Amino acid sequence: MKKWALLALLLFSSANVLRGFDLSVALKAGLGYPFFSGTDYQAWLGALEDVFLADNGYPVDFETSWISKSSGYSVGLSMTLGLFDLLALQPEVFYTWAGGAYGYSDPGGFGNVVYMDRLNYAEAVVLTVFRLGSGRRTLNLFAGPDLAVRLQNVRMRIYQEGNLVAQGSWADTQFARWFWNLVVGAGVTSFYRDGRLFTFEARCTVGMSSVMNTQLTGLEFWKQNQLQLMLGFGRVLAGEKAVQRGMRSRIR
Repeated sequence: MKKWALLALLLFSSANVLRGFDLSVALKAGLGYPFFSGTDYQAWLGALEDVFLADNGYPVDFETSWISKSSGYSVGLSMTLGLFDLLALQPEVFYTWAGGAYGYSDPGGFGNVVYMDRLNYAEAVVLTVFRLGSGRRTLNLFAGPDLAVRLQNVRMRIYQEGNLVAQGSWADTQFARWFWNLVVGAGVTSFYRDGRLFTFEARCTVGMSSVMNTQLTGLEFWKQNQLQLMLGFGRVLAGEKAVQRGMRSRIR
């Protein structure tokens, strides 16, 4: 008798899971503010201050900067596998322009000077998504690991009062070939009766391992971070949940 009761419970649970299942894909693109952090990065800024003082005879403060040219970008594909109404898994792949900018302000001398490092990489993200709400719109809270693989040498450029005055590249061995990040954020997904969907997300990427080649440089605490706003357009491909949303939309 207990065996039959257990089997019935399993079948009932499976049916509930299947009713909540849905599958969708989306093309996503985002604009961001990338920046470096970590004690080794701060020590590097301090070393630049020492060099400037030795060369020019007066001090300046090097700090993290931002100019429009240093903005970050991401474009890629996202797939959402809804396990049930509340929970989904969301694997993603992106091509990302990131890096960081730092510099100093010297009104009586060189003016505003910004050093920009451009770090381009491919990233594979796996998010766990908690979905709140029902019907045509859900609020999504998500987090997950991000494996980034650097694709080319890190380019560096120097701007003085917004004008490019020097450029080059770091040695290929200076930066790590791959590194780990953590992605956290929140967003809203809107569903439409023809199966289309639209997403708007705010994301924070936090560096978990050094972007530098630690074995070669000894720089263990130099992390890549990014704040992003991301838009997505896609389509619901399958699932009982998608059918229910379409029915609700027609009723409303």
